[in-house]
Amino acid sequence: KFYVLYPFFENPEDAVNDSGEYYIFEVTEIDGEEELAEIEDDEKLDRIAAVFEKRYNEEFYDEDD
Repeated sequence: KFYVLYPFFENPEDAVNDSGEYYIFEVTEIDGEEELAEIEDDEKLDRIAAVFEKRYNEEFYDEDD
């Protein structure tokens, strides 16, 4: 399981000026508790980022844009 952390802006102007950077973490279980861990494998991170960006674009952007 993975989480993508993407900044939220209350002021729409701040969102326009944002770089679009986001963070992806993998959920790991330590002593029965879920924790977020950085993904150290660059290939794995690239694959997950590609899936996230595809789904994000499908959800928020029209195909004609």
